[in-house]
Amino acid sequence: MTKILIVTRCFYPHGDATSGVVGNLAKALKQQGCDVSVLALASYKEDEKHNSWNGIDVKNIYVAESRLKEQIKKELKEKPIRTTLITAKKSIIKLYGKLNPTYKRLSINPVLSISYRKYLKSVLNENHYDLCLITMMPHEAVWAMMSLIKQNSVKTLFGVLQYDTFWNQEEIPAKYKEDRFRFEQDIANQSLFVMTTPQIYSANTERDASLKGKLISSEFPSVVEKLSEEKTLNDGKTHCVFLGRLYEKIRPPEKIIKVIAGLDMPDIVFDFYGMGQELIENSPDYLEAKSRIVLHGSVGNEEAEKVRALSDVLVNIDNANLSQVPSKIFEYISTGKPIINFYFIDKTPILEYLNNYPVCINVNVNKDIDFEAIRTFLQKSKEISIPFDEIKRTYVKNTPEYVAQQCLDAFKSSLTI
Repeated sequence: MTKILIVTRCFYPHGDATSGVVGNLAKALKQQGCDVSVLALASYKEDEKHNSWNGIDVKNIYVAESRLKEQIKKELKEKPIRTTLITAKKSIIKLYGKLNPTYKRLSINPVLSISYRKYLKSVLNENHYDLCLITMMPHEAVWAMMSLIKQNSVKTLFGVLQYDTFWNQEEIPAKYKEDRFRFEQDIANQSLFVMTTPQIYSANTERDASLKGKLISSEFPSVVEKLSEEKTLNDGKTHCVFLGRLYEKIRPPEKIIKVIAGLDMPDIVFDFYGMGQELIENSPDYLEAKSRIVLHGSVGNEEAEKVRALSDVLVNIDNANLSQVPSKIFEYISTGKPIINFYFIDKTPILEYLNNYPVCINVNVNKDIDFEAIRTFLQKSKEISIPFDEIKRTYVKNTPEYVAQQCLDAFKSSLTI
């Protein structure tokens, strides 16, 4: 039995988009007969109590300094002394990162890198794993693993699951692109393999053809049947739900809010769940659109699944980066529900997937908006649902079973080289 440890940023019950991908892959690997565990850093102390998920061993390790700004802001009033101390410690560690030239060039968060080094060394030396799979991002976990191997502190073989861009990511300094690309080259050379999206595979191998020997083009393992007894809120409204994080550069919402402001449909509600919602409130057209918008803030994984099941229409805001596809689009597709996709550039790779989905309207927010087409789509939305069998046939390469087999084949192949 192959024993596998998957390392990621966070996991259930307070996960992110990558958590869903990891969970799907972990379950599929378990179904293939593997012994699978997940190691994650937790920003909530109570998450350490969750040591199992769907029969998979989970190691949620609480790191107080890993808390995000949104969490700190929320807890400051409730626990001012404790939160202030955590913030002070986090600031000191952050300063150390700024003074470290390598950390600066590679945008390494010292809180994460120090934590991953500590806990990877402990867990990998206390347990035997045939393979350690590390998600990127966070790249700090990959950095920590490579550092430990270089120092001969651990001997576990590792592979990388790369679902996010790094060297060409818009949110980190452009002047260090070359340093980041060299780091990605080092990752490919030192790991057994890097499973990455077709878009990242193309961008990276175009720059360095030798990477084809280590990179594997692999889709998000996110097409999974969503079973739910509750189908809609039945409150007389059509609920258009966005689930995900908003970013100033990668996923900006301002032009989407402008479209919502222009929709004269009193029975339509746009529900937003996730971080970065201050970008919505700061949008120039927010006040005009406010009557049709509800900001719910962040929710846990279970609540997000329930919200997705109760929605009438699912809203996607595409990435401005052409080398990256939002993973949640495949979770949306899995539901069989109507999708309204807001995008920025006609060359976006997301259209390759959504053009095969029969109940979707694609709206380029940088062109003239066909409000009548959107209104017609939303009015008919409650009448539409796509059977999962049809979805699975169309998106078979996005099923966890397919990707898990790719992973195991790559591992077995690497052992014979």
